[in-house]
Amino acid sequence: GRDAALLSPVLDPGTAAVLSFRYHLRGANMGLLSVDQQEPVRHVDGVLSGPTETLSSATADFSALVPGMHVAIVGSLANDGVFPIAQVLGPGVVVLDTGGTATDEGGLTFDAWDPDGPWTLDVFGPTTDDLDAWQNAACVPLTATGAETRLRFAATTGSGFLSDMAIDDVLIDGPAPIDLALDALEVDPIGCGQTQTALTVHVINRGQAPLSSVPLSYRVDGGAPISGVLPGPVPPCGEASFTFGSPVELGSGGTHTLSVFGAVAGDGAPENDLLSAVVYAPTIEAAFPYLDDLEADGAARWQTGGFASTWASGSPAKAVITGAASGSTAWVTGGLGTGKYSPLEDSFVEGPCYDFSTVSEPRIELSAWWDAEFSWDGAVVEASVDDGGSWAVVGAFGDDVRWYTDDTVASVPGGQAWSGAASTSNGSGGWVAVGHGLDGLAGEPLVRL
Repeated sequence: GRDAALLSPVLDPGTAAVLSFRYHLRGANMGLLSVDQQEPVRHVDGVLSGPTETLSSATADFSALVPGMHVAIVGSLANDGVFPIAQVLGPGVVVLDTGGTATDEGGLTFDAWDPDGPWTLDVFGPTTDDLDAWQNAACVPLTATGAETRLRFAATTGSGFLSDMAIDDVLIDGPAPIDLALDALEVDPIGCGQTQTALTVHVINRGQAPLSSVPLSYRVDGGAPISGVLPGPVPPCGEASFTFGSPVELGSGGTHTLSVFGAVAGDGAPENDLLSAVVYAPTIEAAFPYLDDLEADGAARWQTGGFASTWASGSPAKAVITGAASGSTAWVTGGLGTGKYSPLEDSFVEGPCYDFSTVSEPRIELSAWWDAEFSWDGAVVEASVDDGGSWAVVGAFGDDVRWYTDDTVASVPGGQAWSGAASTSNGSGGWVAVGHGLDGLAGEPLVRL
């Protein structure tokens, strides 16, 4: 059966509805993902007592319901509405919370839920894969009779336990005659000193008619729009991708906001016609000594990434790590507040590129404060000379009294890191100055750290 289920709230999609959502399946021995639908049981023999707000029925069985569930009275001028159950008095009698508006009425039509069914199975799926990517389920038709409905995202266990699934961006709507939806943006990696990139937009036709000659445009940091046309046709419920003909010109290094929008005449859902993304173009720094105190828009010169990244730029106000080493800005994991880094986090914060062509003995110095589970978690400095294609750890445990504090941390490159926490009396205990020569990087024209 359905081993784990995520239930939606009670929905009222009208006489016709479609479901769209994203899902992500990852891991070996993946099980099955399905979507089921449940509609309430309709009864036509309700008797409502106004003074006591008591609803009685000879055919309904309320015994499986609990206070807080709902009953929907339909087609009544005086008592129409969806009301929570305040009390279950017996199999055929419940007290509703109508807010004191109930009036005496017999022969009522009402919908009551049975938590155990009946369910319409597999309105989507079952599906399984190990693509490790967000995918779209678009235009899934739902059975709709005009009554309320409820959805169940159901997970069935596979042959192992090394997998997970996720859903996001659940949309339930009536089918629009015309509905262009921008789904995702794809930007090519931007190398050191570059300010151009290719931009691709992925779209979904959630309407009922094919789409051709679809106008698409983008802006950089709110500037003038640059336009293109997706030829099509994109069939109903189909997907397509469009790459703008000329590279996007960012104008300078640092972080920039790209906004892409579509404009199809008669679009019934314009709210899904806009997408934005922040892109990072690393500058090249060639004047030394180079100092970045991270103040004055320092976050725009740096980028974060990796798995489950929690890096944030600002003034830390954590239980252990508080304030910056100088000024008011630092980079810290776990956000600026009292949160902690994520379980299994494998993330980075990365600055500009450095030109060491004329530097004979490059060296890095920084202020660091570590509070991480000793011998399990930690941080290292890495360097790349191929624009981020590969990375090597800078230095080693034992090079200096403060350059890394442990060499048994399996979760970081090289097994060495700044590791240790205040709770185990081996954290840094505050901001400390650390430094190391960037061995082997003298003369390299493009170095990333």
